[in-house]
Amino acid sequence: MPYSAMQLMRSILSLLLATAGGSSALAQVPACNQPTALASVLDAQGLPVAGLKPADFDIQVNGKPSKILNMTEDRSPRRIVVLLDASKGMRGENNGKWVLALQIAIDVFVKIPQETQLALLIYSNQVEKTVGFSQDRSAALALLGNLRSGVEDLDSAGRGPHFLDAILQALSLFGESQFGDTIFAITSGFDTGSKASLASVEHSLLQTPTRTFLSALISWPGPLSGIGIYREALPASVAPPPGQRALAVPGWVKSTGGSLLTVHSVLNGLSHSYEFDEDQKRNLAASLAAFYRQMLETYRFDLDLPAKPEKSIHLKVQLSRSVAPSHKDWVILYPSSVVACHSGHS
Repeated sequence: MPYSAMQLMRSILSLLLATAGGSSALAQVPACNQPTALASVLDAQGLPVAGLKPADFDIQVNGKPSKILNMTEDRSPRRIVVLLDASKGMRGENNGKWVLALQIAIDVFVKIPQETQLALLIYSNQVEKTVGFSQDRSAALALLGNLRSGVEDLDSAGRGPHFLDAILQALSLFGESQFGDTIFAITSGFDTGSKASLASVEHSLLQTPTRTFLSALISWPGPLSGIGIYREALPASVAPPPGQRALAVPGWVKSTGGSLLTVHSVLNGLSHSYEFDEDQKRNLAASLAAFYRQMLETYRFDLDLPAKPEKSIHLKVQLSRSVAPSHKDWVILYPSSVVACHSGHS
């Protein structure tokens, strides 16, 4: 029986928490006694919780309590790179996955508020197309629309995805990093041979205040019949296609302060489809809307450290004892390391 929307969100949030311990290779950052950090507090539906106060949080830096000097609800304009997987697996014939991936990318450019800057990077084993921050959204929407209608095609035949390399390419589009920069990757969930390693990509991400959000489109060989949309971690029982390796998500995604939305196509014999009924379409639209709010609505903390750390600044954010018992279904997304001093970044 399909999950309810609330059950689905609780599933992904519980799995995110369970796998968050996989982060490693924290970035080496300049010592500073007033770093700035962010956190997103999510309710059971995955929507940001507003109206919290500094006393509602317990924050530790390098295992020691940190005082919040200032806290604001940050809804300042963001910069988001939309990273679109155009590999052979995504663009394969008659599976509907490519159409859905394009639909999600178009939805981002239509639904995200206009004050947010958006860029688009389409990749397979190389960068296929790029629409930078300096270009109007209409350029990206025209490209995506033409690809969806078949008026335009990509030059390559579509090989396996070099996802990790594409993350580094997306980082380069930002130039100098800014607080709240975000990568939103629409991916098949696999990597076929990137030159970059998982550890090096995580290290590069944690050196900047850049968060990573994934929307993974995968085939789910589960016991259910029909088509379902599920928001949960990529299951370990799903074997990657020949020659591809599964990515270690969502642990490394959560270490950047991001999250994961998985869209599953349930296999029916040897065929699978991404054609959804009206309830499933509404579920996906609501899931994406919550995802966008997670990217755009955060708490911003200016922290005071008892001493200047000599190495990396490791962060832990929890609800205070006065709040946590009555909100056990709330989840906090935050980067595992603090990388920006209050005086050094916008």
